[in-house]
Amino acid sequence: LYRAADSCLDREIIVPLQGREWFAHPQVLSKLNHLYQNPDLWIAFGQTVRYPDYEIGNPPQFERETVELRGFGGYDLSAPCSFYAGIFKQIQLQDLFLNGMFARGKHRYASPLLELSGGRVRSVQEPFVFSCGAPQQSESTSQTQYKPLAAFPKPRECNGKAELVLF
Repeated sequence: LYRAADSCLDREIIVPLQGREWFAHPQVLSKLNHLYQNPDLWIAFGQTVRYPDYEIGNPPQFERETVELRGFGGYDLSAPCSFYAGIFKQIQLQDLFLNGMFARGKHRYASPLLELSGGRVRSVQEPFVFSCGAPQQSESTSQTQYKPLAAFPKPRECNGKAELVLF
């Protein structure tokens, strides 16, 4: 994910899916594109439909007072999320590691993304993803506290090199 995001343009939207996940319906990307027309949206969470029991997992509902007091650490961030590549690129590489290896779950990057977004987040009560199996266990979140960005980050200089990343 880190390398893939680095090769994306800053205004491209990343929708990470695990190997056991797939889009809930053919219009998911169109729906996300419509949501991101709002310039005050940098991150979006949606519902998960667990297969085969069809249980709905709801996205977190962020309450301003709770976030101001405790940050984003108390929220279940296992719901599917999407975000701008430019925001993800602001996360320090070491914050994506756990015990010397890249962390497996989204908890290592979801919390910094939320901190950087400065509240430019939306939880949508609509299924975005089917997921086969139990939800991932939470890993510890990043040690770094990120300050909210005042504005969308300026694009970095490109060195002209390209990488091909296959999943």
